[in-house]
Amino acid sequence: MLEKQCKDCKEVKPLSMFHRNCQAKDGYLNTCKACYKTVYTKRGITLEEYPKRMYNNQRQNSKKRGRPYPNYSYEEFKEYLFKETNYKELYKAYEESGFDKYLAPSTDRKNPLGNYTFDNIQIITWQDNNRKGADEAHLTTKPNKVIHYQLNGEVRVYDSIIEASEKTNTKQGHISRSCNYELNKYPNGIFRYKTLGESRCKRLSKKLIKLIKQKRKVHGNKGKMSPKQEAHLRYIQEQNRLRYNKLS
Repeated sequence: MLEKQCKDCKEVKPLSMFHRNCQAKDGYLNTCKACYKTVYTKRGITLEEYPKRMYNNQRQNSKKRGRPYPNYSYEEFKEYLFKETNYKELYKAYEESGFDKYLAPSTDRKNPLGNYTFDNIQIITWQDNNRKGADEAHLTTKPNKVIHYQLNGEVRVYDSIIEASEKTNTKQGHISRSCNYELNKYPNGIFRYKTLGESRCKRLSKKLIKLIKQKRKVHGNKGKMSPKQEAHLRYIQEQNRLRYNKLS
C-alpha cells in the first residue's frame, strides 16, 4: 500500500505525506502532514509560539522545586532562543517528526543545582534532557529513610530503599509500593518512609480514607476499621502532627 486516505481532509495521498507512527498498524498516522500541522498550529505549537510553552515550564519547575523564577522575561528568553541557540534546527526536526515529544526543544540547566539563567541553560531535545535529569538525580534528591516494621515486632531504620532491599532481601519495587500504601500483603513486614512531605501525607490520607470507605461499602463494616487500617491512619496522623502540627 503506497497510498492512504487522510481522516481529516478525506483525500488519498502517498505515504510520504504522512508522518511515521510505530503504534499504527501500517506504521503511519491517519492524518496527513498538512492537517496535522494545522491542528498543532491551533494549539499554539508553532515556531514563534512554542517558546511561550518552554518559558511557562521553566516557571512551573522553579515553583515546584522551591527555587527563584528565571531572572529574565519571556521577551528576553524568546530573543535569546532565536539569536544564540540552535532552537530553529531543533524545532524543524520536531516538526518533521510529526511533533514527537521526545524531539521537542527543551530548556536544560547545565548545573542542576543552579537556577534558570542565560549562562546556566542550554536548549536540547526533551529526550536528552530527560536522560540527563535521570543521570543527575543523585545530585538533586536525597534518599528518604525507610522504617521496617518486622513481623516479630522489631523496628529498624535504613538510610534508603536500596539499603533496605539489601539488608532484608526484598525487592526495591516491593518496598516502594509498601511505602506508598499500594500493597495489601506484607510477607516481610511493613515498610514506611520515615519522613513524609506535606503533599504525600495528604495524598496517602485520601487514599486510605478511600480504601476504608470501599471496604465499608462492600463488607458492611459498620464504621469500623481493621487493625492494619487503624495503624496506617495513626501513622499518617502522627507524621502530620509531628512534622506540620496540623492534627491535634
